[in-house]
Formats: sequence, structure tokens, C-alpha cells
Amino acid sequence: METLAASGVWTTEKNLLQKAQDLAPIISQSIDEEESNGKLSATVVDAVKNAGFYKLFLPRSLGGLEADPLTVAKVLEEGASQNTAVGWSLMAGNSPLITMAHLPRKGIEEIFGNDPEAFIVGSVHPPMKAVRVRNGYIINGRNPLVSNIHEAQWILVLALVMEGDQLKMNDGHPEMIGVVMKVNDCRIIDTWQTFGMRATDSNDVEAKDVFVPDHLLFPLS
Repeated sequence: METLAASGVWTTEKNLLQKAQDLAPIISQSIDEEESNGKLSATVVDAVKNAGFYKLFLPRSLGGLEADPLTVAKVLEEGASQNTAVGWSLMAGNSPLITMAHLPRKGIEEIFGNDPEAFIVGSVHPPMKAVRVRNGYIINGRNPLVSNIHEAQWILVLALVMEGDQLKMNDGHPEMIGVVMKVNDCRIIDTWQTFGMRATDSNDVEAKDVFVPDHLLFPLS
């Protein structure tokens, strides 16, 4: 299957895999240092970004590669064979792009129209809490395992809609929404003290009374 790169050049699966292989000397050069620092080096992140590999699922119309799932899996596998944290980083950086297809057009334009290189991360458990206000929701909660958090501008979470102290119910089920917040509106909490995969930068994120407008929300049905 072929995909159109941001440069407008048709790029085959073979070429994407070759590009991933060509990155090997860069992404494998600082593994011990990255594990010690708890995050990927700026050199590695820049190399992956420049290859377009954080935009594998992003549509071509937004400057992405719009690669098919099998090609994405092969690129991730190649990255992981050189640096396991890079493989995880690619998975975590691309997965939210699929879900964000449910956002209204205005939300997509705000995120990618202002910054084609926008970096989105996500954590879906436990759900945060959302309270309806005019033109949006107030979000509160704390989520662990938010990988790549210090590289990101946006975070995708799920939230349960509340009515006072009670869950809002629809047809016997709690109402839940997808929420995209600016990372700068949240607090990053350094909790990622592990024996392995430390370079994934998978820390906690806390939202405290963060207002999110309707165009950065979508129903989870």
C-alpha cells in the first residue's frame, strides 16, 4: 500500500521501513543515558519527528503519512528493535490520532491548523470527571502512564459526565466523553520511577478545574 508523505512524494511501505532502518544509528546511540534521564533525548525525538513517524495515522490533508495499520505496525517494530522506548513512544504518539477523528472540524483545525507538528498523547484510565458548563465542560482528575508527556502539547483523556455528585446516565449506562486538553493547562507529576522503560516518560497528569470547549470534546458511544 502507498501513502503520501508530507512532502507530497509517494512513499511505499518499503520506503518507510527503510527510513526507519536508517534511523537506527541515531535512535540507538543514547539508550543508557535516556533510561537514566527518564525520557528520550532531543536528538532522538527530533529524528523521529523529522521522519514523520509521529504522524503515521494522520491524514494526508493535515500533513501526515496516512499509513495503513500493517505498515504502522512494521515501522513500530523496527523502531522497537533498535530502542524499545522509541517503539513505545511511536505507539503512544500515534494511537490518539485514531480516536481524535471523532472531534469536530473546529477542534481539528485548532490543533493541527495552528501547528502541523502538534504532538498528542493520551491516557484513558481511570476516566476523569466532567461537569457541564456553558460552551463546554470543567474537567478534573488524574491519570497515570501518560507517555511522551514532556514532548506533548495536547493530551487526550476520557471523562465521566457528572450531575452533582452522581454519574449522568443514558439508557442505563454512564455518559462518557473524549476530551482533548492543552498539556499546559494540566500538571505533570513525576511518578515514573521504574526499573525498565524509563525513557518512555510515562508520568502522571492532573487536571484541576480545566475548562474544555465543546469543539475539543466528543461523545464516547
